[in-house]
Amino acid sequence: MNKSGIKAIAHVFPDKITSSHELEDMISAGSEYTPTHGIIESVTGIQKHHVSAPNEYNSTLAIRASEDLFDKHSEITKESIDLLIFASAGQDILEPATAHIVQKEIGTNCPVLDVTNACNSFLNALQIADAFIKNGTYRRILIVTGEVSTKSAKLQVQNRNDFKQSFPGYTFGDAGTAAVVEKSESEHNELLDFDFVADSRFWDTAILAGGGSRFMHSEKSFFQGDGHELKTAFDTVGPDFILNFLQKKDLAVSDINHVFVHQVSLPYLDSFREACGFTKDQIEETVSWCGNVAAASLPLAWSLRNDRGDLKKDDIVLLVGLAGGISLGAALIKV
Repeated sequence: MNKSGIKAIAHVFPDKITSSHELEDMISAGSEYTPTHGIIESVTGIQKHHVSAPNEYNSTLAIRASEDLFDKHSEITKESIDLLIFASAGQDILEPATAHIVQKEIGTNCPVLDVTNACNSFLNALQIADAFIKNGTYRRILIVTGEVSTKSAKLQVQNRNDFKQSFPGYTFGDAGTAAVVEKSESEHNELLDFDFVADSRFWDTAILAGGGSRFMHSEKSFFQGDGHELKTAFDTVGPDFILNFLQKKDLAVSDINHVFVHQVSLPYLDSFREACGFTKDQIEETVSWCGNVAAASLPLAWSLRNDRGDLKKDDIVLLVGLAGGISLGAALIKV
């Protein structure tokens, strides 16, 4: 059977950066309610967010990340891409697939599809790519993410309860990533295993009811949820799910060199790390300086460590996905 590995990866951010304090000022300026100064950073640990411009969409950041990847890896040609998967929590429009918009701009010429499962979209796309390559359907697959979730943050709130329900939206940051997964001929570089679980009782704990990022005029286009209830749901399933996954692979926590986990806040990341027994060095922390970047979080963390040269041959990487719904996922990868 064929095996697959991650050949190349890249990330981009929008140019604009907004601090959590500046975000509170914007809420105060447009609302009947004034939030307590410093509450966003105090509760979430998030100091700043990368924020997309009005004319930047989900596809925009995916396109930029793809172009950056092709520029850095001349051996990967656009003609060699057999499948393009757009995998993000958000979309430009509901139909057709946002992957078509990306393909038109970057110049690939292959089948396309969207994978959308909230913040686990990239992880699900990675499993799909692995399956396609293993069964010989495709040889080289480009997975892109583009998240402009800051557009779904409600900046005009009526009262304290409205602010509380809208609070998860104030954790968001925007980013784009691109990753090439291909048939691996090496004894190294291999996607080893995946596991997923869902507890759909919590589907309405955090929701974005409206449409794509190009049409953000409806009240339903703002993110709402109960952050405490969502954390409780993840805590119920999360640590045991990850530890059982490692146990099935006969791996200890200390055997993992790098942990790339979806991050919604710094306190929750610390809670998850302590519950699982990971060290700070194992985890690539991103949330404090770029916010919750949804499905871009896992490939972003990989790309950051890869750019620094921290990923070494035969290192073991654990990807941990947490998504509204709720869904949890894990992937084990050998570099």
